[in-house]
Amino acid sequence: MISSKGEPIRNPVTGAQHRVRIDFPQSFEYKLGEIGSGASKVTGALPMELKDSWGLFTRLHLRHRGRLN
Repeated sequence: MISSKGEPIRNPVTGAQHRVRIDFPQSFEYKLGEIGSGASKVTGALPMELKDSWGLFTRLHLRHRGRLN
């Protein structure tokens, strides 16, 4: 089982949200993504926990037969 959590990056002094975006118009995977704080936990045969990490939040332009147009 995998559980993940994502939220905006926070300014360590004020607590205000920082917005960090990647604009990648030539990419075949996505055009626009946003970076945020993230954490994930995996249980099962190979348990793993990632705390105070990061994540890329985007809409992928992929499907089972490749890229969406």
